[in-house]
Order: sequence, then structure tokens, then C-alpha cells
Amino acid sequence: GAAGAGAAGTGAAGAGAGAAGAATAGTATGAAAGGSAVGGAAVGATAGAGAAGAAGVSGAAVVASTGAVAAATVGVVSVLGVISDADAAQEVPDGAPVAVEASPWPSADAEGQADPSPGPDPQEDPTDPANLPWLADDPGIPVPAAVSVQVPDADAELRPRATDYLTVQVSNPGGLPAVDAHVRLTLPAGMQHAPSSAIQGAGGTVPRPLTVETLPCTATAEPQRVLCRLGTIDADEQATVRVPVVVRDGGSYDVMAEVWAEGLEVRRLALPPTRVGSFGPELTTRAADVELAANPGLGTVPFSVRNTGDQPTGDGWAVRLRVPAGLVPHSVTGGLDCEPSAGGAGVWFCSGAVLQPGEAVDAAVSVVVDGSTEAGAYTVDVEPVFADDGPTIAAASSVGVPEGWAGVLAGVGGVQASCRATGGVGVADAVVSGTYTNTTGWTVTVALAAAGSTATERPVLVPGARATLTVPDGLRVPAGRATWTVSTVVAGETYSRVVASGAHGAAECYDPRWEVETTAEAVNVEGRVSVRGTIVNRGDEPMQAGMSALGREADRVRLGAGESTTFTVPTGSTATDAGRVTFDLYRWVLDVDGDEPVVGVVPATAPTATYPAAAIAPAVGKVVPAGACRFDPAAEVSTRTFTVPLDNSASTLPVVFRVELGDRVEQLRLGGGESARFEVEVPWGTDEAVVSADGRSLATVDVGFAGCATAPASPDVDVTAAAQCEDGDARLVVDVRERDGHDWRATLLRDGDEVAARDLAADDAVRFVVDADGARLAAGEVTVSLTRSVEGTPTTVRRTVEHGGTRCVVIAPSAFLDEGSLETESSGDGMTSWREVGVVLDNTGSTVEVDFRVEGPGGDTEVTVPARATRTTEVQRVDGRQGGRWTVSTETWSTTLDVAAFTGAEAGWCAEPIGWGQRYATGEVRSWNGVDYRYRGVTGDEGDAPGQVGRSERNGRAPGGTDAWFDRSERDETWAGGWSRWEQVGDCEER
Repeated sequence: GAAGAGAAGTGAAGAGAGAAGAATAGTATGAAAGGSAVGGAAVGATAGAGAAGAAGVSGAAVVASTGAVAAATVGVVSVLGVISDADAAQEVPDGAPVAVEASPWPSADAEGQADPSPGPDPQEDPTDPANLPWLADDPGIPVPAAVSVQVPDADAELRPRATDYLTVQVSNPGGLPAVDAHVRLTLPAGMQHAPSSAIQGAGGTVPRPLTVETLPCTATAEPQRVLCRLGTIDADEQATVRVPVVVRDGGSYDVMAEVWAEGLEVRRLALPPTRVGSFGPELTTRAADVELAANPGLGTVPFSVRNTGDQPTGDGWAVRLRVPAGLVPHSVTGGLDCEPSAGGAGVWFCSGAVLQPGEAVDAAVSVVVDGSTEAGAYTVDVEPVFADDGPTIAAASSVGVPEGWAGVLAGVGGVQASCRATGGVGVADAVVSGTYTNTTGWTVTVALAAAGSTATERPVLVPGARATLTVPDGLRVPAGRATWTVSTVVAGETYSRVVASGAHGAAECYDPRWEVETTAEAVNVEGRVSVRGTIVNRGDEPMQAGMSALGREADRVRLGAGESTTFTVPTGSTATDAGRVTFDLYRWVLDVDGDEPVVGVVPATAPTATYPAAAIAPAVGKVVPAGACRFDPAAEVSTRTFTVPLDNSASTLPVVFRVELGDRVEQLRLGGGESARFEVEVPWGTDEAVVSADGRSLATVDVGFAGCATAPASPDVDVTAAAQCEDGDARLVVDVRERDGHDWRATLLRDGDEVAARDLAADDAVRFVVDADGARLAAGEVTVSLTRSVEGTPTTVRRTVEHGGTRCVVIAPSAFLDEGSLETESSGDGMTSWREVGVVLDNTGSTVEVDFRVEGPGGDTEVTVPARATRTTEVQRVDGRQGGRWTVSTETWSTTLDVAAFTGAEAGWCAEPIGWGQRYATGEVRSWNGVDYRYRGVTGDEGDAPGQVGRSERNGRAPGGTDAWFDRSERDETWAGGWSRWEQVGDCEER
């Protein structure tokens, strides 16, 4: 009773229900002596009546007491024996798993709440030490063992997506050891146990260190449960376990704990909410693998982007699509805005809207292969990107590409060349034909090319379809190879493959018609027989044409459609027999596409024409006069007619006879078998005539005769003579003009002597100019003798004319000064400049001598200057200070010549002398003893001028009582003897 009284109101103890919830003697728990306070979910018992007092609870502990106590009396031993027998059959209970969802953050109301399931009332349990006051009152009996669970730092925050530790502390506040203690934790959804030394997180492998505190804990067969075996916990000791966990997202998570030891019941409670820090946004991509059906072809790679973090992404994220070489990105569809990157081919950037945690966006990138891509697997990378380098998980898609243009070669059939038609240009039709079968798995368009041309048809073939195409090639097809161009359209673009189709032979389809007309004849060509053939092209195509006859060939020519041409083959003889000519025709026609024929085309039978026999045998008879001599006074020529017998009777071809009379030629054409008496007019002086036929001389005959000319009439000739002046010289000018149309030889006579002779052409004029060798020409007469011959008889006519006299006097005097070089000399009076000057009297413009008078320095003088000459007077010295003046005159003319004042001094004429006490402005120039100086103002060095002493000192007092004769304000402008104010300009000359 004493022990119970002592414990009243100070301790709390209870015995919890067992696995079945029934309180029995075998599960009774002892009370903690001295009133031990345990967690609010615990049930304790105290010895004595005072155990009915209030029990103190807290939200962090579960307490169980053991039945192993020391017996102090026989009654106590019997009770304990009953308890001990019950402990032998106890098993570790398995409580039902409790799933606790994570809440954002724990509230104040959630903390400190105990397990809501009540334990058995200690007063109802007869084995509870609280109901055995006689046992509790004995201080020698130890307090039973008990276990409790606490979280040492309930405010600790775990790291998301990394191995962190959930720390739990199990205490034994009892007086006996807690044997085989266990704690079992039920983890909420989103929190996972990390049982191995390394765990796999979203971002990769996360290493987990192994410590003594983490070793006791292992996962159970039940999901989300971790069992920690703590062994024996001594009285009043504690064990701390750290459970390695990984939590994906930040927030608040509720963990349930169950604790027990050997002989103690299982107690459950909710631990304080576990806080997990925010991970932030995370972008995770997923991409599907794709197998392309065709190459070239289009494939679509679907992918998604999910925010696998626990915060919104914001709008600063993107997806980088990397398409490898061999694949060409075409477009991106879905919920992203994509465009090619400027940073390189095959890279696209896609941007999207804000993604909430768990939210995803789907898209697909279309890629194209162009047929040249090698077969194999290609990786398309889908890489999420945060602007601030946040966590991302990339994905890759394997794109399987089949063999390029698979099956294209198998569809090629045979090709052959043939003629659809033969004939000339516009008719001949050579073609190449071939067959193709679409053995691919997709629709294609085919085109056949051969001999530089392409079929106009381009059929579209579905798989298995067949087409035969024909390539027209004009006149001919050369042997060669054909090709098929197989095309398909992928994503709006056309991709093509050229496939060889094998060889084909040649086909020549050009076979033109030869529509011509031909004729032939023998002709006279320069006195020899030639065979002439003519051909007319009546067809619509040009050709080359030539002709052969008598074993000789004429050059080929081009003969256009509708044109004609003539060929001539010389025989080299004056006679030939009848014969035949053959026309050689040939066509070598390029095709419109440039195909050349292997050989030219000729007619099967060459066209011909016949010609008759021919002979050329001209002759000439005896030439005789046919009349008397006749004289033509107007033409001044005698003529006589001669008869020339011309005979072409032995010829079958026409002949052209020529009679050459000096420079004059007369000709007559006579046909074959014809003859004629040909009369020709022979002028006087022609002694022979040459008779020829077609360039071949036949005879040279005498046609000379005596002339019958009469004396000519007086000629119509004008003669004039006049005296003229030219540059002061007299001359005689005689003009002769012919007016009756005859050539003359004109000779000028003066005083019976021949002066000059000229040829005077018909209806022309000549001029004679005779110098008088002076300025005077006296009046007189001149004679012009005109001479010419008529048929060898000379005729002379004279014309005499008078002329007047002339005097050509020019007086044009002039004068100028010849100034010598400038000289200088120095003396006591200073510098003097001077030069020597002469007067030049110029009479070069006069034709007579002129008397000049000169007045000036050195006195007066008279000088006579001949015509066209100059004279210079004696030179005189002229000083620069005075200069000089001369007056030059003749009877009718005068002029004045001046030499202005001059100086050779460096500074020129001297300026005004420097005056002491005068005011000068800077830059003014003054002179001193033959030298000019420039005033430069006050310099600080007020020296004396040369030869002057003390002039810079004060000299009395100025009016008004100042210390100096000048006002200080005028110092800069007034010179008081300071020579440093002047700078030398140079020597000067006094005027």
C-alpha cells in the first residue's frame, strides 16, 4: 500500500491489447515503478491505488512493459510465473500495412496525435501490476522493460531524389533490458526504401553509404514496409536507426511506426510528418523507335516531353532535336513550336508552354531519307533544355532505314532501236523502246532516256505495274545505252534514281527521195570545148551535187531545195565527140539532236545527161581598105575604114572575134557555121590590127595610112598680165586660160627671152609669177607662145599683152630698249643699283632705209638704218634711283622709251628711318644705316641700337609728374632705344 500511494498521480502505465485485442494473464504487462511517463499511444500500469490517476501522453512514443520482474514474495512469484508462461508462446505480430499519402506540409493539428485505437483498461486486466498493489509497493522489484519510438529532429528536411535518411530513435525507459526489439516503418507513396548500397534515381545512380545505424533495417515482403531489428536495448538506453530512403517529389509525408520487443505488444503510431525539400521542375523525354518503310521515304518519330519535377517549368525551356547525317528533318507536329537551328544542319529547336508537374506535351518529328542514305539504324536525339541548366532526361529514337531504292534495278526490261518510218527529213522516225516494271513497294514515276532524248511519257506506276515507253530520236539512233529515271515524291519533294537499262543497237531511218532534172551541152570556153551540165533540185531537201565527164570531175556545191547549178568540165581541146555526164549526188544530214550519220546517203542510180559532138575552128581573111581618108576638124583626127573577113563556118559552137586597134577593141560574135565581113574605123597613127577569137590570136594585119589633116583654126585662149606687190616686193603675174578643148604647151617670153613653160590642159588655166627683185616694176609687155601638134604637124600661136608698172614702198620704223644685267655697288653713301641700256632701232618692217633720231642719256644722235635691218645705239649707264628716258623719231613717226626706277637691294627701297621715341605697331618696317628692320614689340631685352648708348634710360619726367618721359601704358608701342624690339629684314637702297 505504501508503494501504491507513492506512485499515485505521478506515473502512467497501460497494457495494450494483443493481436486479437483480448487482455489475458499471459499478456499482462508490469507497471513502471516510480511513475514513469511514456508516449501518449502507450498504456502503462502503476502499483497501488494511486495508479488510477491521470496518465501523461505524447505523440512520439509507444511503451510496452515486460512481465519479467524479480519476485520478493511467494505471491509475487506466483503471479510472475503466470506471466512468464504466457511470454513463451508470443509471436512477432504482423500489423496490417498502413498507406499514408504525402501531404504538402504538416499542419499544427497533425502533430502529437496518438494511435486512435485504445488499449485495454488496466483495471480490467488482473495481471497488470497496477492491479497488484502489494507488488508495486515493494521497492525491491525492478521496473519492467518498455520500448518507445521518437523522431530526434522532427523539423529535419530530406533531400528529394537523393538517398537520405529517416532517423528513428527507439528508447527503453524501463528498468529491465528490452530483448529482441523491433521497429517497423510503413512508408507512404512517393517514398521508397533504398536497401542496396546504391539506388537508381531519375537522374542516375545515387550511392548510399553503409553505416552501423543503417545495417539493421531491411525491406519486407510487404510493399512500403521496412523492418529494423534492434536486438537488446538495455534499461534506460536507446537505439537509433537511420532508414535510407529516396523521395521523388518535395512535400510532407506521413510515416507509420510499429514498435515491440520480446514479451511486449506491438504498438502503432503516426510519426511526425516528414518534410522533403522541393526538387523543382525536371524535363523527361520519351521517344519511340521507328522503322521506315522505304528509302527514299518519310518517317515520323513520336516523342513526348513531361515535367517529372515537382514545380512548374516556366516558359524558358526547349527541346533540341538532333537528326543525324543521312536523315533530313522535314517538319515537327504537335504541341511544340519548332524551327531549324542556325547552328548547324540537322538541328531543330522546339519551344513549348509552361508544364505543371506531371503534365506532358506530345509531338512528332518527320524525317526524310533521299535514297542515298545507307541502310542501318540512325539515332534521333531528343534533348530537353532549360535556360538555367535545370535537370533533364534525354531520350533517343532508333530510326531503321532500309536499303536505298530497293527493288528498282529488278524492274528494268530490255531496250531496242527501230524505225517507225523511213524517208526524208520530216518522215524518218527512229525510236528506242523499253519496258519497266515497278518492283518496289511504293508508287514511282518512270522516264526513259536514250540517244540524248527522253520519252515524253512519264507514267505513274503503282507496285507491280508495267509500262513500255518509246523515245523518238529523229532521223537515226546511234548505238548506245538507255537509262531509266525512277522518281518518287516524299514530303512534297521529288527524289530520283537513274538506272542503266542496257545497250541497244543503231537504227538509220533516213532514206530521202532524189527529185532532180538534168541537162548537158558542149560550150566554147576561151576557145576550147568544155562540157557543161545543169541540175535542178525539185525536192524539198538540200544536197551536195557534183558532175563528172571525160574522166574529169567538177567541184561539189550545195544545192538547196528548188535551186539549180551548172558544172563545167573543160576538154582542153577545140573539138570533142558526143558523150554523157554523170551527176554525183550526196546527202550527209545531221539529226536535229546532232546525231551524225555513219555514212552519207547517195541515190541508188546516179542521174546522167548526154551532150553532142562539138568543134571550134575560127579563121580570118585578107584585110583591105574600104574607103578614102577622112579628117574630122572638131576631133582633129583622120580615119579610114578597113574590111576584116571573119569565118566561123567550120565551127559548131559560137565564137567571139576581137579586132584590137591600139587601145580600142572592136568585137563580133558569130554562131557555128557563120561568117561575116567586119568593117572597122582605123584612126590615123594606128599601123596594125590584131584579130583574135575567144582569146586566141588569129592574125596581125597592116592598117596604116597617110593622114589628111588640115590646119586648125585660131585657138580660143585668154592671156592677162598685171604688176603686184607682195610683202613690199614687186612681181609680174600672167594668167593663161584655154577654152576650145585642146591641150597646149604654154611658154612665157619677156623681152624675147623664155621665162617659164607650163602644160595647159584643155579647158584649164595656168599662172606665171615673175619676181622683180625689188620694190619697183616698170610697165611693159609679155608674150605667151602656145604650141601643139595635129597628126605630127606642129602648130604655134602667140599672144602678147601689156602690163602696168608698180612701186612697193613700205616704211614701218620701230624701237625698243636693250636693258643690260642689273648691277649693284656700295660706298659710303650706301648701295647703288645700275645697268647699261642701249636703244634698238628696228627697220625690219620697211622696204627702204630710214633715218632715226635718238634723244636721251648720253646726248642726241642720228642713225640711218637700211631696209629690213636693225641698229643699236651706244649703251649708256642708268642708275636705279633716276631711271632713264629716250625719245626716238623719224620724219613720220616717234616714240618714248622709259626705264623705270629699279633696285637690286635684298629688301628693296629703304623704309623711313627708325625714330627714337616714336610709336610703332608690331610688323611695321623701318630702316637704319642701309638696312630695313621689322618692329616686333617688347621682348624683355631692351638693348641699345648700334652706335647708341643709354637711350633706354629714363630721360626726365613726363608731364603730369610720372617717373618716365613716356606713359607706361604706351610702353609696347613707343621705342625708347630697345634694339631687341627689331628684327632685321635685309639690306636696302635709299631713294
